[in-house]
Amino acid sequence: MAIAKTHALGPYVEATGAKPGMLLQVREPRAAQPAVDRMRYKQLRLAAARVYRTMYIAMNRFKVAPGSEAAFEDLWTSRDSHLKEVPGFVEFHLLRGPRRDDHVLYSSHTVWSDQAAFEGWTRSEAFRATHRNAGNARNGNAPVYLAHPEFEGFEVIQTVN
Repeated sequence: MAIAKTHALGPYVEATGAKPGMLLQVREPRAAQPAVDRMRYKQLRLAAARVYRTMYIAMNRFKVAPGSEAAFEDLWTSRDSHLKEVPGFVEFHLLRGPRRDDHVLYSSHTVWSDQAAFEGWTRSEAFRATHRNAGNARNGNAPVYLAHPEFEGFEVIQTVN
């Protein structure tokens, strides 16, 4: 299938097809380009997902042991997620939630262009590379989180900007 430029969203967007529902691929600007281009790139990724696809949100909830918050956050913020190279990826957030007596709630929140893109990610080499060292041990000591994460996947029904 031929790739055509989609001028409505700008110079970084390429698409297959010519109607809503087409697969969009937003190219990342070169590092030498100004910061304004990098910001526009992020906006385009989100706009591409919102305009042309039903978005899908993948979330994992983690119950982190009290006193292990810094170790948990370091596990996430120091690893290379490889997400930017995966087709259909829109954005990622690591969320810190309420503190309870026995845990602090965290959630990973990833926005995808659709469920198929998320499922493709879970079968990719990038997924395996990201999760290769994502264990639940703090320097071989006590666990960082109390149980396996709880996965929740959501198809976006409405977005209000």
